[in-house]
Amino acid sequence: GKELFKEAKCLLCHGEDGRADGQITTTLKGKWNFPYKARNLTKSWLFKGGNTTKDIYRTVTTGINETPMGTYADFLTDEDRWHLTHYVKTLSHDMNTEVVLKSKLVEGDLPEGPDGAAWDTVSSIEMPLAGQIVARPRLWIPSVNSIRIKSMYNKEDIVFLLEWDDKTNEQDETYSDAVALQFPTKIPEGMKKPYFAMGESGKSVTIWHWRAYDEFKQTEKNENGGNTEAATDGGSSVAEHEESEEQEEEKIAEEKPKEKFRGFATIKEMNAKGFKNLAEQSSNSQHSKSKGYWKNGKWKVMITRPLMTDDKKIDIQFETGKLIPYALAAWDGSNSEIGGQKSISSWYYLVLEITTPRSVYLYVLIAIIMGVSIQFWVIGRIRRFPPKITTEE
Repeated sequence: GKELFKEAKCLLCHGEDGRADGQITTTLKGKWNFPYKARNLTKSWLFKGGNTTKDIYRTVTTGINETPMGTYADFLTDEDRWHLTHYVKTLSHDMNTEVVLKSKLVEGDLPEGPDGAAWDTVSSIEMPLAGQIVARPRLWIPSVNSIRIKSMYNKEDIVFLLEWDDKTNEQDETYSDAVALQFPTKIPEGMKKPYFAMGESGKSVTIWHWRAYDEFKQTEKNENGGNTEAATDGGSSVAEHEESEEQEEEKIAEEKPKEKFRGFATIKEMNAKGFKNLAEQSSNSQHSKSKGYWKNGKWKVMITRPLMTDDKKIDIQFETGKLIPYALAAWDGSNSEIGGQKSISSWYYLVLEITTPRSVYLYVLIAIIMGVSIQFWVIGRIRRFPPKITTEE
């Protein structure tokens, strides 16, 4: 099936991994010469004509009218079409949606990037998104319809890994691929939460806003920020200067503790009390950092921030044992999404897992032993000194 997927040139539209990121996906035309988007084969719930094995076989055999998806009956045998059908079926996954995201407690360092091996030990949930149609400008046909998210934390920081499908990785300074995490500024005590779409008056939200273009520019600036001049000041040769610099760097490295989240870029932290009341926090309050990359039709972005900050009036403070509401938003640069034109979710919940102390199990064991001991003591005493039963005459 996989070989037939390549031989039949399915990957030109659907991409190597089936995420609709093929070489010609942006050139496809449908009815009346309108742009047409190839199906993302990893999301079977979006298939036209059904997603069962029989449905997929029928689509491969007959094609779909008025779309670039033509028939393969003239090119593949019946047996090969079944092989191709079963392979397409394996590309898809079921949406694993949970209301509560559990952030795993980690002893020691957190992952150093989106591909850190520790992420494989954490389960993710997939959150459905819909176009923002509450306020203008609205987005009726969004590109991003779901995001997979997972989280972990240690005694200092919390990290999130966000993954979503994107066909093109096309953006510029104006229209950039982007994602945002939203939290209430303060954890609600009861069930009342801020409005899920950027809060409301009297109930503000904190927003961490990542943009692919901004991170690229910031990373490029950091990489080129050093002094690249090769000239010396006349007091030493270039070789001597470089040698002394290396010795100095080694000395600093020995004295300086390991840098956390090296190569990460700072992202915007904002506060909102509604669509028209959005303010960026000051530069010394920007604590969130990110690192992301795009490959084979998928973005992977890691975002981190300290659990606690000094800006308690404008920042969410992450506490264990509490349900913390959070929501997501995403923008597709190639779809000219900007500002209010975005995909959004409703409120979901985050909980920071805590490990059960070993002393709890010890106390339970002690209680069981004491209970059993008391029971045997009572039984033994009754046997040694049986109660006298008086009889009435």
